[in-house]
Amino acid sequence: SNGEKEGVPLNEVTFSGYNMNQTGNQTVTATWNELSTTFQILVKEAPVDPEKTLVSISLSGNQKTEFTVGDTFSAEGLVVTAHYSDDSSEAIDLNNVEISGYNMNQEGKQTITVSYQGKTATYEITVKAKDTPVTPDDPVTPDEPRLKKVKRVSKDSVRIPSWARIYIVMYQNCITPPYI
Repeated sequence: SNGEKEGVPLNEVTFSGYNMNQTGNQTVTATWNELSTTFQILVKEAPVDPEKTLVSISLSGNQKTEFTVGDTFSAEGLVVTAHYSDDSSEAIDLNNVEISGYNMNQEGKQTITVSYQGKTATYEITVKAKDTPVTPDDPVTPDEPRLKKVKRVSKDSVRIPSWARIYIVMYQNCITPPYI
């Protein structure tokens, strides 16, 4: 050889004497035609790409928190956010979460639990009693009077200011009072 270096196509070189599945220093033999040389390499553990894992979930949004006994529970407006180990986060569709802890037939404060892939978060709702309208046909029991009895008074026992008497007379005679 005249001392000049010449490139050799890599696909024509054969490498041997190493095991890429074994860590540590290894001697590699490179052979081309009838020429060969050796060199040292260090085989390290392959880096493990950290897998993105779910760390926690959080709740936000403008979901309904007050209900009446007998209502159908709804989480509409609730936003569930998943937080991952790589500091990323994403909103989770409500169809993919489990929501529990409510009884729409029981009044009072209730803790709603939202679960997603083993992580949970909670928020509170209040279920109020239904308003019961009073109707004349409702039976009134002595224990639960709905209307108070009032003493009947005669018109002679009530003092009516003089200015109001004009309106009373006008009303009794079907005269519409002037508006002030």
